[in-house]
Amino acid sequence: MNQWCAAFLVVSIFGSAHAAAANEFQFAPIRLVVPEALYGPVRANPDPHSETVVFSRSSESDATATVLQLTRFDFEKPVPSNSERESFENASKYLLDMLRGIERQRTSYTQTPPEMVSLGGKVGARSAWKGNLNEVPVNGVMYAIVIGRRVIFLHAFGTGDTPDAQLLLAIQAIEALQHDV
Repeated sequence: MNQWCAAFLVVSIFGSAHAAAANEFQFAPIRLVVPEALYGPVRANPDPHSETVVFSRSSESDATATVLQLTRFDFEKPVPSNSERESFENASKYLLDMLRGIERQRTSYTQTPPEMVSLGGKVGARSAWKGNLNEVPVNGVMYAIVIGRRVIFLHAFGTGDTPDAQLLLAIQAIEALQHDV
């Protein structure tokens, strides 16, 4: 589950070459409105069962950056979710797995326990984290939602100890997403 690193690298190198996104973006069975200040999308398909899409913004004037990353993994069979509790437990399990990858690449890393959220009417899990990447303070919020045979991760992160205005817009975009039936 380390595809986000490759996607982040692609965005770091090529992100400024793409036009700013101001429209609704469809990703698997979800739709969200990408904040205007973010550029992209940059896509990576490491294999037929996964996809990562990244939107980003960086500023040389204040050395800040914001990334909105969407990642999808497909399983062979649907993940059983017979109740809200089971949906939350499944989403939490996948969220914690993905956050372990973030933790391995950070120093002074901390994260909140998964909390239940509603994303487009579906139960998911959310966790905020912060740490240092190459001695630069970074923070983010990651969400996981299981829909049928897919787990979808929505990750907003950026520089600093706390979310700045652009990161808050990316978080709001995630929390306002719509789910297509």
